Parts: sequence; C-alpha cells; structure tokens
Amino acid sequence: MVLVEFQALGTKWSLGFKENIDNSAIKEATAIIKDFEMRYSRFESDSLVSKLNNMRSIPYDKHLIKMIEIGKYWYIHSNGLFNILIGDKIEKSGYDQELSFSDINIHSAIVGDPIKDIIISENTIKLLGKGKLDLGGLGKGYLIDLVKDFLIYKKVTEFTVHGGGDIYHHSPVSQVFYLEHPLNKGEYIDTVSIKNQALCSSSNIKRSWISTSGINYSHLIGSRLEPVQSYVIAKDCVTADIVATICCLEGVETPLFIGCYIYLFIKNEFVQITI
Repeated sequence: MVLVEFQALGTKWSLGFKENIDNSAIKEATAIIKDFEMRYSRFESDSLVSKLNNMRSIPYDKHLIKMIEIGKYWYIHSNGLFNILIGDKIEKSGYDQELSFSDINIHSAIVGDPIKDIIISENTIKLLGKGKLDLGGLGKGYLIDLVKDFLIYKKVTEFTVHGGGDIYHHSPVSQVFYLEHPLNKGEYIDTVSIKNQALCSSSNIKRSWISTSGINYSHLIGSRLEPVQSYVIAKDCVTADIVATICCLEGVETPLFIGCYIYLFIKNEFVQITI
C-alpha cells in the first residue's frame, strides 16, 4: 500500500494505491491538484476565478468553462438553489480571502444569475452585473474526477483519491468507508461500500463561523436545514459533490438525483434514501 498525503485547497488530501506505482505518476497527479488550486480557487488572488471576479473578463479556459456549464445546469435543475454566483455574499459574510469573518458589508451583497450574468464566447469569459463566481460547491468534485481520469489513463487499477471528505475509489473490489457522525467526534453513523464510485459529503456545521457582528454563518448560503450532514454516493465525484451540497440546502428533490444514494443526518435523525 502506497499513501501520499499533502495539503491543498484548504484541506488534507491523500492518494492511496494498493500496488506500487511509478513515482512520476504520483508527481503528475499531485501537480494536477496543486495547479487546480492556483488556477481556480477563490482564495488565490492570482487565480482565474479571482481575475474574473475583479476584471469581469478573462481569456477562454477549458476547465473553467466546463465547471461554469455544470454550474448553470444545476442552477436550472435545482430551481436556483445551486448557484455558482454566490461568491460576493460569501465574502461579505466574512468568508473572504483574509478570513476576516467580518459581515459589516453584508447588506450590499449581490447574488448573481449564472444564466444571464456569465457570457462565454469563442475567446473570452465575461461576468456581467456585480455577482462573483465561487466554485466551492463543485470544484473539489470536478478536481477529483480529473485526478481519477488521469490515473485510469495511466492504467492504475486500484486507487483512492481523498480530498477533505470527498472520495473516489477505483478498484475491482468494494472498499468500506465510515460515515462520520456530524455532532459526536470519533463516532460514525453508518458504513458504506463503494467500487468505482464517488462518496461526497457536505455539512452546515463544518466551515461555519460567528461574524464580527455575532451572527452565525455557514459557507452554504441560504441553507434551511440545521444541523445537517449529507453523504452522497454517485458514479462521479462532481455529481456527488453537487448533490450533497443541494441536500444540505433544502433536502432531497427526487427527480434531480436519479442514480444517487443519499444519507442525511437532520436534527439527530439519520435518513437513508436510495434513488
């Protein structure tokens, strides 16, 4: 067993391989993650996301456009619940690049409309209005899928990509994973087995803060269910990541999540749903 651990995107990452693997493949997989952070994180001042938010127009970028199109799809099919133009409100509630936790300007926060406000042309990506892009609801899932696809291309037969609670396990046999109890540290609420599948989680409790004005905020702006932890199994990580986020925002809308296995912990009650 080979295990590689490192920090990226504000969380702990690990790449696990059952068999010995060429060191160059490990370096390339790690480089994909590090490069993604520099290019697409809202917390990096020179990233494409930060440049788009500040300059309102940047040159064409393949992966950024793919993520924007995914975000638009889920914005439409979640009736606006999943919104990648929530960045200004997140920042003004205190979850900004400096982690100031100051919400002094929250009254002026703008939430954009991804369909109307993001214009993609042959050469540019333009951002209209005053909303800001935030890929927190899908970026990590999209990245894990990139790493997964790279390792499969390299003919690695058994591996696990784990980024801050979001997982893809690729193997001929199933692997058991524990679903952490959201309120009781060190406890778990269930176990699941996955094979060539993703397991992602989202939470109203983690990544929450008390602002300078004493208000409790979560990175899941607009959530109506507290406390809640969601776990979602899907065929790819970006879908599992998005569905887990939406489940924490408002619960389960069956038509959206066909092919997913969903586990919710709401107000001390654990609910399992298969769709």
